[in-house]
Amino acid sequence: MSSVLAALMLVAAPPVRVWVATAATDPASVEAVRWLSRELGRDPRLSALENASTTSPPVDALDTALVEQALDRGREAYTRLEPQQALLHLGVAETTLRPWLHQASARVLLAQVLRLRGLTELFLERPANAAQTFVSASFLEPEFSPASEEWPPEARLLYADAIANLKRLAPGALSVRVTPESAAVLLDGRVAATGPTTIRGPLPGEHALLVLAPGFKPFAGVVTMAADGHLGDAAVFLEPLPEPQRRHDFARYLAARVGATDEAMFARQVAAGLGVDAILLVTRPGAEADPVALWPFDKGGARLQEPAPISMRAGAAQPVIDRIVTAAGLTPAPPGPLGESVPPAATLDPWYLRWYSIAGVAAIVVGALATGVWLSYDSADEVTFVLGRAR
Repeated sequence: MSSVLAALMLVAAPPVRVWVATAATDPASVEAVRWLSRELGRDPRLSALENASTTSPPVDALDTALVEQALDRGREAYTRLEPQQALLHLGVAETTLRPWLHQASARVLLAQVLRLRGLTELFLERPANAAQTFVSASFLEPEFSPASEEWPPEARLLYADAIANLKRLAPGALSVRVTPESAAVLLDGRVAATGPTTIRGPLPGEHALLVLAPGFKPFAGVVTMAADGHLGDAAVFLEPLPEPQRRHDFARYLAARVGATDEAMFARQVAAGLGVDAILLVTRPGAEADPVALWPFDKGGARLQEPAPISMRAGAAQPVIDRIVTAAGLTPAPPGPLGESVPPAATLDPWYLRWYSIAGVAAIVVGALATGVWLSYDSADEVTFVLGRAR
């Protein structure tokens, strides 16, 4: 019996996991996802993971109003010579902005916040802290130069000296280890790499580190880059978003990149994040009046075929189903674009003639024969032990 079970475990392949999704909430897109899921469910080789609903979870966005309000209150407190109050308001703005540094507007706002914090530190007679903060602001907005009518002379001098001293130092390096490995690593709001990397060349000082991955909460922090080529180290483990927000985040993330030059990279990241073998993304390629189209990808991010309008007719999904199982190494794919009506009988043999049915029967027969031979085996050299005594 054990040999039969072992043979069956070797023969039985896990189903191909397919994510059927849309970032839209219109009835046509939702119905297309459900229809595709039903069609995939007819094939025992596939397991469909559906993501469609008539309502989407709220999409996170930068709270610009909160940032501007905190920045204005920080300026007012600085003008009233209330440095501690100014630092409190600026801290709120800084914390809000750091997860959004992949946006240029957020980088400009954070640079303003840091410069005002530097002025406040200088007012508190902490010039070293002020110089460090000015340097961090310059990483975000390198072209900035303080205006004489807005900055006191000692602040302009300190800012200029801090930048001049910075340029005389040799660049450092930073090793970043990230989980998941599909995460994008950004330094000072600019993409440095995807996955674990070593960043070389940035000037010494405090830099803004941002790690992003679809389906995960972003990580935003500050890392110190050493001088003279010394290697720093940072490890980042991203926390998954709760369901169903996670899947909606994946769908929105991929839908925004289809047709772009980096489409394959984004599709590969989504497939890895969900642990699926293929993605069927339902979206409209242009205006809302355009028909709903299907963008199919394998787990490596490559298109299984060119996107085309979805025709919800009997057998219309069979060509893309065959391409999915072909990409998984199960069966050859017949030609034909998506939407071409192909009767199921023309592409699938009866269940009792399919490879997995034949292989399963063969495994049972072979296992039974092996078990029979093993039970009938009688050797004169065999010794049986009962309760530690040989007989």
